[in-house]
Amino acid sequence: MLALAFLTIAAATEHTCHPPPPGQISLTRDEIATLFGTLVIKPARDARHQLRWSAWRRRHQHRAKPATTSGKPGCYASLAMNMRRQPF
Repeated sequence: MLALAFLTIAAATEHTCHPPPPGQISLTRDEIATLFGTLVIKPARDARHQLRWSAWRRRHQHRAKPATTSGKPGCYASLAMNMRRQPF
């Protein structure tokens, strides 16, 4: 629980104090946990590689975001509502 609280506070601070670079999403709790684990707890041989990988991953998540929310917000909720209305 303490680790989750730490990651939540770190992500919230990151969102408010440091906006993401253009073309990237903000750091998430999972991304902060990965970076913390690889850079602080078990330092990798090449920290620069880890930071570049993180930037690459967030850039690709940013590009994929419109494809996963392609104008169909709540499509599952509307499907569930339609299923309830149909008589059996």
